[in-house]
Order: sequence, then structure tokens, then C-alpha cells
Amino acid sequence: MKFEADGFSRICINFCTEPEQEFFLNSSKVACAYLKFDRHGYDELPTDGSNHFYAEGIRTGLAQMEKFTAIPRAEILQGLEKFEARDFTNEWIHKQKVFKIPSLRAALKCELTQSDFTLRLEIIKGEVVIFDEVILKTDPDEVAFGYRFRDIQVEEGKLVVTSKVGGNLFEKSLNEL
Repeated sequence: MKFEADGFSRICINFCTEPEQEFFLNSSKVACAYLKFDRHGYDELPTDGSNHFYAEGIRTGLAQMEKFTAIPRAEILQGLEKFEARDFTNEWIHKQKVFKIPSLRAALKCELTQSDFTLRLEIIKGEVVIFDEVILKTDPDEVAFGYRFRDIQVEEGKLVVTSKVGGNLFEKSLNEL
């Protein structure tokens, strides 16, 4: 989420065993709130409980930060509530293209959860979805997936998903669509 703030460009909420301070604005213009980390309480959480733990940490950190500087707390909390309502799933469209010949629309749809990252290719002809499959599944870390895909192209009678590091991630003959 992007926002305007005086004196800083990012917010960071740090969990520490023994926080030495409540708030600090570092030289990179990052506003940092420091919260006490309850390791035992965290270790006792159910497998899917860490999302709620971190959401509460964001709420507590924002409230603490607001004591020291003006922040767009309501907007950030609204975004957090939307994220929680989607069961902490981050979804976005990486790339969407329209190809006149053949008459197709294609989109690379990303989904990032705490357990994995998936890249789905959706191809639409007219108003009908003619292809919708996961073409990549990795660990939920941009280091694992960030370099694996770049663009959607039509080359030599194929719809191709290119990679950032050479070779194509996916190819499908247009005759098969």
C-alpha cells in the first residue's frame, strides 16, 4: 500500500525479545515501531494462527507508532481488514495482453499465501475461458518465483510465457486452444 507521510516513506514493525525503544525513524526514512515478541506464545499458535498474530502485531505497532508521528492508520487498517477477509491471500495480475491475431486475451494471475506461490495462465477467446491452469507453483518467496516469468507473447504459432533468465516457462500451440 502506498501512502503520503511527512518524513518517512515506509513503515516497519519489528518484533524483539527485549525492545530497547518504542519508535525510531532510521536514515533510510523508514518509521520503525518495536514490539515485545512473546516467543512462547508464538510457538503455541496453531499452524494457521501466525497470520492473525502478525495482523494483531500490525494493529499494535500502528497504534504505538501513532503516538510519535502522523500515519494514515485508518487506510492501513482498512487494507489489513480486506487482506484478512481474503484469508490472507495476496492476489494480483502480473501481466494481461490482448492478441488480435488470434483473437485472444491472456493473463498471468499470481496468488501468494503463507504456504505457496502459484502462477495461473488464463486464456479467453471472445467471452469464453478456454484455458485456465496453474503453470508454476513454488515456495512463497520471491527468490523462488520472481525470476521464473516475465511476459506473454505469441511466437511461431504458440502462446508463450517467457522467463527472465532464458528459456520459456510455458508454451502452448495456438492450434490446441
